[in-house]
Amino acid sequence: MVNAVASTTTTNWWVYAVYGFGILAGSTGPIFLRLALAEGVPTPVITVCRLMVACLLLTPLTLNRYQAELRRLSKRDVIIGIIAGILFAAQMILMFEAYVFTSVLIAGVLIGSIPLWTLLMERFILHAHFNRMVWIGLGLALVGGALIGLAGIDSTNVVSTGLLLGGSLALAAALMGSLYLILGRTVRNHMSLIPFLWLIFTSGAVTSLVLLLVSDYDLTGYTSEGYFWVLMIAIFPQIIAHGSFNYLLAHFSATVVSISSQIITVISAVGAFFIFAELPGPLQFIGSAIIIVGVTLTLIGQSRH
Repeated sequence: MVNAVASTTTTNWWVYAVYGFGILAGSTGPIFLRLALAEGVPTPVITVCRLMVACLLLTPLTLNRYQAELRRLSKRDVIIGIIAGILFAAQMILMFEAYVFTSVLIAGVLIGSIPLWTLLMERFILHAHFNRMVWIGLGLALVGGALIGLAGIDSTNVVSTGLLLGGSLALAAALMGSLYLILGRTVRNHMSLIPFLWLIFTSGAVTSLVLLLVSDYDLTGYTSEGYFWVLMIAIFPQIIAHGSFNYLLAHFSATVVSISSQIITVISAVGAFFIFAELPGPLQFIGSAIIIVGVTLTLIGQSRH
């Protein structure tokens, strides 16, 4: 039986601080992505640059300090880590494409269904157990996300075909993200954070680069502003947020970590309002409040379990 409880009985306050900081960094992702797209940088190029920058930044530290740990990894852990990196790259590509065809709000809400898929996989495949408060918190978060999604559909000017395609891409990204979290957790338990991230980013970068090479896109020829926003995507949502959440996998279940995507959606929607004039409606504010309550209950339930 797989236990969904953290390895320690008491979670230190700084773990929750990392959780909050990771959420703030992750919330910048959709905003920076839209700004990069506005400069003409296509999503496959953004994906490759995001993963390659993260990989290059971590390579010197990983090879200098963690070579012995990498050599001790079993073949099974290496294979699972590579597969997790491929799934992560697939999630990035699908997610970025979703933001092309629909709004920040709707794409974020549908991608935010990751906790649902993750919980179902943990419960029925890994046989993990959660207390009632975690289930109630997850349910509230999903209800809040649904309210935001319903309000967003009524308030956006996205054509129906684009909305359908964008929504389908977002749901596919959510499924890839859930699979990545489940596999990543099994490997993360045997690795330090830095080499784990390096393995994920490297396999993801190679995957996305191969896909780019067989396509008609070029890595060069874009504006300096476009490359700047791509760099910001690599630093904040990729290294800081992604690194924080993978660190938290050693303290929380994958469901608790993935539920952070719900509150990231709220903050991103607020940013989209100020930058892109995407005005949230009454249902969106109500949904946001429900999401915050759900996240809080889930965290409390996890700490008591």
